[in-house]
Amino acid sequence: MVEQTINEVLKICKVKSNIVLTDFRVIKDIPTHHYGVYVISEGSKVIYVGQGHIRDRLLSHWEKAYENLDQKKLPKGWRWLTENYETLKLNPLNWTVHYVILEKPSKLTRVEGDLIDELQPLANEETYQDHQQLLKG
Repeated sequence: MVEQTINEVLKICKVKSNIVLTDFRVIKDIPTHHYGVYVISEGSKVIYVGQGHIRDRLLSHWEKAYENLDQKKLPKGWRWLTENYETLKLNPLNWTVHYVILEKPSKLTRVEGDLIDELQPLANEETYQDHQQLLKG
């Protein structure tokens, strides 16, 4: 589902690029110069969509996901996510990352925005409140 949606968004945005799939636990292996858009997921659940220097951004998400950071310092979406791992049946050890290297930085914002809109990630500031309401039922 995730890869298919990424391909559809890339086609709509007229971007030709390959999708790379990797395990969240091996993000240190991603070259530091890769710049683009990424999607963190666990199965069909999309955790986060972002853009930038892929390795650096993913390392910051690693800290949010694994390390006991002060909850007050976490962005609201990540705070909600980490507080609800058990309810959402999520385990960061099972997360994967799809990323797309974009040579045209002008496409970053559009591709990221379209992916957020289509995938409705759990921890993005733009969408976590919708998921929060669903859990409250």
